Amino acid sequence: MSPEDFERLSEDAEYLQRAWAELLQDLAAKVGVTFTGGEARVAMAARASVPLGAVAIEVEEAAARDAHFSLRMVKGVPPDRVYSIEGAIRVGRGDESEIVLVDPSVSRAHAIVEVDGAQPVVRDLGSTNGTFVNGRRVSVEALRDGDELLFGNTRMRFESA
Repeated sequence: MSPEDFERLSEDAEYLQRAWAELLQDLAAKVGVTFTGGEARVAMAARASVPLGAVAIEVEEAAARDAHFSLRMVKGVPPDRVYSIEGAIRVGRGDESEIVLVDPSVSRAHAIVEVDGAQPVVRDLGSTNGTFVNGRRVSVEALRDGDELLFGNTRMRFESA
C-alpha cells in the first residue's frame, strides 16, 4: 500500500493483517488452493510505487519467509560491522538502541527496523535529520535487498540472505 495509507492504517495493522489473512484463507478454501505451512499470512508494508487507496499483493515462497536480514555498515562508526535483524530493532545514538551509532547527526532514538513476516520495514522515529532510503527521505518504507539507508551521516546497506 502507499506510504500514506500504511501510516494511516498502521495503528490497526495487527487486526487488518489477521482479518485479511482470514479472508484469503476462506477464498482459498472455496477455490481449492492450499498454502505452504497450512495458512495464509498477511504483512502490511509501505511501497512508494503503490497509489493511494490501492493494495498490491505479493506472493512469497516459504524460503523467503525464513530469510535472514541484516544491516551492513557502509560509512560510519563502528566500521565494517554487520547487524543481524530479528523482530524490531532500534537504531540511534542512545544506549537503549540495539544498534548504537557514534554519529552526532543521529538522534538518540532515530529509527526502528522491523521484520514482521517476510517484509522488513524502516520507520523513522521523528529524528531531527531524517531517515533516507536510496536517497529519499521516508517516514515508513518497505526494504529490499541492497537498499541504502542513511541515518544522519551514517550509511548502511540492507541485506537479505
